[in-house]
This record gives sequence, C-alpha cells and structure tokens, in this order.
Amino acid sequence: MKSRVHVVMMWKWAYAGSGIPWAAAELANGFRSTPLEPTFYIPFPDRGLPSGLRVQGGLPKLVRKLLGAKRVEDCARRRTERAVLRAIRKDGPGALIWLWPGASLEFLDRIRAAGATMVREMVNTHRIVAKAILDEEEARSGIASGHTISDAQVAEEFAELERCDLIVSPSAGVDASLIAAGIAPERIIRTSFGWDPASMAGAARKPLPGKGLKVIFVGTVGVRKGAHLALAAWRKAGIDGTFVVVGNIEPGMKPVAESYAADDIVFLPFTDDLVSVYRGADFMFFPTLEEGAPLVCYQAAGCGCPVITTEMGSARIIEHEEGGLIVDAHDEDGMVAALRRLAGDAALRQRLGDGAKRRAEAATWAHVAQERARLVAERLAQA
Repeated sequence: MKSRVHVVMMWKWAYAGSGIPWAAAELANGFRSTPLEPTFYIPFPDRGLPSGLRVQGGLPKLVRKLLGAKRVEDCARRRTERAVLRAIRKDGPGALIWLWPGASLEFLDRIRAAGATMVREMVNTHRIVAKAILDEEEARSGIASGHTISDAQVAEEFAELERCDLIVSPSAGVDASLIAAGIAPERIIRTSFGWDPASMAGAARKPLPGKGLKVIFVGTVGVRKGAHLALAAWRKAGIDGTFVVVGNIEPGMKPVAESYAADDIVFLPFTDDLVSVYRGADFMFFPTLEEGAPLVCYQAAGCGCPVITTEMGSARIIEHEEGGLIVDAHDEDGMVAALRRLAGDAALRQRLGDGAKRRAEAATWAHVAQERARLVAERLAQA
C-alpha cells in the first residue's frame, strides 16, 4: 500500500512550465512511481501540469485573469493552505508533507500542530550564505546584483528550517551552507535536482547565431550567475567563435552587457526552445557564484553538451574532467585556460559531452524521485 505525500509549492504562485515550480511538479509526478502517492498543491494550478498528477489548488487561472494576480494572491494562498491542512489532518499524525519555499511560518506551525512530518526542499544556498556571496560580489565588481535578501528574510529562513524535520539539499554548495548555518548534518538529505528527457528530445530546430565555435551561457544575465565574469573571460580568451548569452538581462547588468556587444558575443532573450540552444552548442560556460543546483546544467548534460562551471554550479552532475571542467569564478586566467583548452580540442569536447550524457541518465526526475523517497524513508526509519 502506498503512503500519501503532500507536495506543497507556495513559491512564485503559479505553474509556468519552467524553473522551480516546474521542478516541484516534476518531482511530485516522479513520486507516482515510488511507494509514495503524491498530491501537488499550488495556489494557481495552470494548465500544462504533468498528466495524471493529482493537483489541488487555490483558484483557477480564469479568476486570476479576471481579477488580477495581486488581488487574489492572499485568497489563493489561504485556500491552498486549508486544502493541505484538511488532508494532513485526515491522514493523522505522521502525515508526510514535502514543502518547497514560500510557506508562511504560521502555516508551518499549524502543520506541526497537526503532527505532520515536514520535509523542506532547498532551491538555493541558505540565505545567510547567499546574501554574503552577493553582497561581497557587488562590492568587488561595482555591479548591482539585484538581490533583495534582507536580514529579516535571513531570520525567517532560519525560523522556517528550524520547524522542519528534514531538509533536502540538491548540491554540495547547499550542503555547506546548511552546515554553516548550524543545521545538524543528520537532518540534511543529500541528493540532486533533475531533468526531463522528453522536454529535451529531438534535434536543434534552428542554428545558433554567429560564426565558428558556439559557446553558450544560459540563465539570468546578472551578478549571481557570474555573467560579468564569463564575459570578461571570454573576451580575454580570444577564441575564434561566438559566445551566445541566452537569458534576460538584469537592470544592473545592462550597461555591462552593452559594453561587451561585439561580433563574437550575441545576447538572446530567454527562449522556450532550449533544445536548439544546447544541441547547437559546442559547450556551455557558466561560472555561477550562487546556486542551489542549476537546472540548466542538468539539461545541457542531458543533451550531451559539456559544461565549464564552478563548484557551486556542478549540481552533483558535473565533475572535473567528467562531464565538464570545474573552474574558480574569480580565477580569470584559470577560466581563460579552460575555455581555450575546450575550444581547441574536439576530442575532449566529445569525451566530456559523452560523460555528461551518461551522468544525466541517472539524474532524470524519475530517478531523482526514487532516490528522494528512499533516502527520506531510511532517515525516518532511523528516527
């Protein structure tokens, strides 16, 4: 007999088919092939959620469209919270609730009072670490990072995690941040995020712009993901090719991006056609500074695209000389050397790309859900 699990996504409100809400839905759907029977809760359950997944939500999309998201957010959240509480009270003490960021402390207290076991997903490093990284980089680079992490939000995350029984970490960087924040190691479930092979299937539908070798950066173009460091290293490397930067540019980065506009650097807005991006690239260059476990690295690996990234971006899928190369984002000469090495060696690119693809086969959402279910069951059995 399956055990019920209530997967709750309060962050970002609506399912958009990408990013963290997408990851939450994919994980919930993956639980269907485990001993867990999932119900996915989200304030605005839009179309496009995985077929067959049981979904409970606050308000339908039509209501949000007619009244506007701002006017109905609180109502949608409250309705979703009530649905969750009814379900776990029906299950009784020990009910399993799988939380993604965004739940209020009041809601967590009501869950705890109902006797539920709370598992909390991390999507970034602990806020106290993330804030320090971004504040330091702003001071070092003189570029506004755009982050809005306040001291109050740091304190709120401490309080939220204190209330939860187990905390799921998708990367070594998140592991380290939790330990630094004083989280007991036995409360941390070390695993990864994943990717969906079906969404990355097929050949590139259109070529990437530019000439010669095609190197990509995929993600928000800003300080947090090291875009300014990537642009500087690419320029210094002097590679005969094109650096295709795919993602929306943060306001603080726009003057920087404009200063790098050249024939060998092309900026493209975010696109849903990531298959063409990954499959049209020779490799990805992603020297990110702060992450949880970047979904773009799983997707690139799944497409056989080798990745140059940092320890923070490795996401338990890219290892040095296995799937890609690991660099220090503040070692410009080291990044330049990695760029030149991969650009000048087609056999190395093939070997690393094949390795990335092999590793990605064990990181599909179906595999990740199985691993999470097993790890949590083992930890609860030890409690």
